[in-house]
Amino acid sequence: MMIAFVALALSHSLRGLDAPVSLEMRACRLSDAMKVLEPKVGMKLNCDGALRDAVVVVSVHEVPAKDLLDRLAIACDGKWTLERTGEMTLNLDKARVEAQKATQLKVRTDRIAGALRRMKDKLEKAGPYDDASIRRLIGKFTAFDEEANSTDPKERSNSYELFRGMKGDMPGHRALERIAVNLDPEFLARLPEGESVLSNRPTRMEFPIPD
Repeated sequence: MMIAFVALALSHSLRGLDAPVSLEMRACRLSDAMKVLEPKVGMKLNCDGALRDAVVVVSVHEVPAKDLLDRLAIACDGKWTLERTGEMTLNLDKARVEAQKATQLKVRTDRIAGALRRMKDKLEKAGPYDDASIRRLIGKFTAFDEEANSTDPKERSNSYELFRGMKGDMPGHRALERIAVNLDPEFLARLPEGESVLSNRPTRMEFPIPD
């Protein structure tokens, strides 16, 4: 008898999810948004601790309550669970999160691998660092010095582009590129976004150079 009563209560609650909802909410915590959504969908809503502080923005007009909840789950990387009590809980969908991370890692790894291939091709075309390379670099330094010290503002502004253009010919820069092309693209893809420092004796703020 109790089982039948619970099933009847759940069926009644789910029918309310077809009702259209119109709602405008500025950025707020998901746990606070749940309190506003409850009377709109006619159900008690909860979220687990991993999503409680997620920030959401809601802007819908005449959208079925079920669609609104589905969109909310997608936005928060969550998955709804209907409890026996008739309440609905939004839990973090760990499988979805891990799948997204794996996809993002592959995309970033492929992009870095392509950049390393282009860098390697450029190094191979440049050939060994010999006397001819040194003479070309000296010529570029001379041109840079002349323009950087010119009385013509236009020439002085061009000096920066000259300097950028000869960076790839500098011995230290080419040595670093030769190290970079031998690094594992996936290792580089796992580094944080932005600039990272690699060292054979890393500090707490640096990353070790892989073997």
